[in-house]
Amino acid sequence: MKTQTFWSIIVLASAGVFLSLATIGAAAPAAPSSTSAAGTWNPPRLPDGQPDVQGRWNAPDEGGKVNGDHNYNVEYGGEDAHSKLQGRNIYHSSIVVDPADGKIPYQPWARARQQDIYLNHQDPRSITDIDPEGRCYPSGVTRMSYGPGGFTMVQFPGMIVMHKEYLHVFRIIYVDSRPHIASNIKLWMGDSRGHWEDTTLVVDVTNQFHGTWFDVVGNFHSDDAHSVERFHFLDTKTMKYEVTIDDPKVYTRPWTMSVMMARGGMNPGNPQAGNQDEVWEDSCHEGNKFLDLALQGKPAAGVTAPRDMLTRGKTESRGRSAK
Repeated sequence: MKTQTFWSIIVLASAGVFLSLATIGAAAPAAPSSTSAAGTWNPPRLPDGQPDVQGRWNAPDEGGKVNGDHNYNVEYGGEDAHSKLQGRNIYHSSIVVDPADGKIPYQPWARARQQDIYLNHQDPRSITDIDPEGRCYPSGVTRMSYGPGGFTMVQFPGMIVMHKEYLHVFRIIYVDSRPHIASNIKLWMGDSRGHWEDTTLVVDVTNQFHGTWFDVVGNFHSDDAHSVERFHFLDTKTMKYEVTIDDPKVYTRPWTMSVMMARGGMNPGNPQAGNQDEVWEDSCHEGNKFLDLALQGKPAAGVTAPRDMLTRGKTESRGRSAK
């Protein structure tokens, strides 16, 4: 009981510190934003000179065309059955804008691996066919931006914090010219170093752990992935997100994804949704019963699953009889 109370105090204290910092970071801008005669956005500035782009950012719904759909498949969009169940229009598109065919330029072995996961992700043979995000692992840098729920951006002197309630994920983008960390350190959310080019935030991301996917159907990268993100803030409510990914271990050349985002609530593209800025808790935790349900009914002799992505060599029998 004492231990539980101790950690409860620590969590509450940490939350209080974060809220205090958020209040400091969200300092009043020096001047209101405006648009010049040439159409260039003149944003309000924070005391350290950064454009003030704080708030909630999300991919607009656009009648079911964006938001959560590309979280399922960046090359294709939503799966038909899921779209119907969610009351969405069936709409297929790719957010891969380079190459022009909308396909990730995989090396042959890598495309074969991705297709193997795709063909088995709805009836997984083992835990490795299941999206790491579905197993409560962090989303990864790029998926944090275009996945469901959007993210909240808070600015401090020398850094920008992005928080996503889904999976309680956050990342820190340092804009104070500090170098990257040592290359042998791999992080779920990578190591981000940014700078401003007028109203575009350019972020160089290294040190990415190979365990994250770009979507549900197994589009992946290795731990050699190097990403360059560009957050183009076009006006006070509009942002274009672009990311170029290079990974010589997996792809034949660098490739780029792009998605438009809006400043506002959960669904800024839907006028019926209003401007809901309150962030509701969205928990995912160890012991999630989804994994057991997804793997239920597999032959006991044929199904083994790693205990964790970090210990791939250690497997355990599910111990179930065929049904």
